[in-house]
Amino acid sequence: MFSIILPTYNEKDSIKTTINNIKKAIKSSENYEIIVVDDNSPDKTWKIVQNLSKKDSTIKYIRRMNKRGLSSAIIDGFLQAEGEYLFVTDADGQHDETKFDEMLSKLKLNDLVIGTRYKKGGSVEGWSKYRIFVSRFAAMLSKPFLSNKITDPMSGFFGIKKTVFQKYASKLDGRGYKILLDILFQSNKFKIEEVPYHFKTRKAGQSKLSSKVIFDYLLMLLNQAYKTHKHFIPFSIVGLSGVFVNTGILYGLTEFLGIHYLYSSIIAIEISIITNFLLNNFWTWSHRKLKTTFLSRLFKFNLVSLISLTVNFTTLFLLTQYLGLWYVYSNLIGIFAALFINYFVNDRWTFKEQ
Repeated sequence: MFSIILPTYNEKDSIKTTINNIKKAIKSSENYEIIVVDDNSPDKTWKIVQNLSKKDSTIKYIRRMNKRGLSSAIIDGFLQAEGEYLFVTDADGQHDETKFDEMLSKLKLNDLVIGTRYKKGGSVEGWSKYRIFVSRFAAMLSKPFLSNKITDPMSGFFGIKKTVFQKYASKLDGRGYKILLDILFQSNKFKIEEVPYHFKTRKAGQSKLSSKVIFDYLLMLLNQAYKTHKHFIPFSIVGLSGVFVNTGILYGLTEFLGIHYLYSSIIAIEISIITNFLLNNFWTWSHRKLKTTFLSRLFKFNLVSLISLTVNFTTLFLLTQYLGLWYVYSNLIGIFAALFINYFVNDRWTFKEQ
């Protein structure tokens, strides 16, 4: 038996069509159940599913009264599912329900099977180049934490054996929207296969993408960095010290020496980069036997810092201009993104061990 979990919140316009399409697409002779986990939607999505379940025993629903969040909804659905194989798909009809039979057959031979938009044979319908860039960029930020070469670690369309889920269920964070990434973080020994699929345009309802979703994702990466990369903590402390150095020099040069603030800023940025480099060189990565000279590392560190600044400014512009986020939120997200890139490039290039 296998179980399909559909987490929902305000999906009354699409839930019935999605369930019907899933039932029509499944050709497997195995028994299955469709479990809708609804966070007490104001539009009464749960009521529609309740009525469907009275006529069809394969349809079940869980109405969560005091809990919110996609990841925790999926976990609750998995915990109550009866199937040996557990699948999750969105209720908005964007995932390809015709892939369930193929994914089921592959899951029997693996720990996880993931629907991917980005492997050969996969595609995305109706997305702008900007939206695709944001999706791929977000996936790229997670790659340093993953040993498996997954093309779409942000996918919301995947299956997992119940025994594998039960092994790691207590360790899952349960916050945010990226439950698959949370699962992938638990082990580097999963046997995984990806299935390319066509990601369709949403026909009804509204996208749940928001600044909170982005922040939850970045906090997940930050938490994983602290857990798995021992150099990340001192690197972050050094980075914070650089903010104070930068601000202090900018203020001192401008207010006491009368230098124009733009020139003061250039000097302050470079001095903070140099102090950050010295602290990282003699503290963060001091135990390594480095293969490059001191001046070579200083040059590389400067270059990486400039790349990180570019990432910060680009993220600020794109999220504010195209997603309409408040510029302060966009800037904070840009700082997070630049932090990850800055750390991993320096770790694997500037301070690469012999």
